[in-house]
Amino acid sequence: MASKTIGVSEKAGLSREEINRKQKEYIFPSVTNYFSDPLPLERGYMQHVWDVEGRKYLDFFGGIVTVSVGHCNPRVTGPMKEQIDKLQHVSTCFPTEPMVKLAEKLAQITPGAPNSRARLIATLTERSLNEPLGLTVSSLIQSCPG
Repeated sequence: MASKTIGVSEKAGLSREEINRKQKEYIFPSVTNYFSDPLPLERGYMQHVWDVEGRKYLDFFGGIVTVSVGHCNPRVTGPMKEQIDKLQHVSTCFPTEPMVKLAEKLAQITPGAPNSRARLIATLTERSLNEPLGLTVSSLIQSCPG
């Protein structure tokens, strides 16, 4: 990753050393990273991330969603913020307009599956403590009976 120093964040947060020390002290040892001296990140925008010391990096690490849309992409975060202000979470026992619109779109774009139905699964599992806790996984079940 190439780096460039930019203005340090306005908030006074933990230093790189403090974050790394606390990670080793408070996070279960099975949740590890690949580096002996990890780079604590403070924020991201599109293809860039910034560390806690204000250095800017080009993010070459293709993780989860950022590989396709970038960090904090306004086209993604805008609709998310709008929805969360209206309805944060509801069980799949109660249908919602966004839920059925997504299911309809998935059925329309599924090749060769005119009777396909979408199964939306919300999980609270995580790949690591460094990633968001509430991940939403969508899977498509083709030719689902009923």
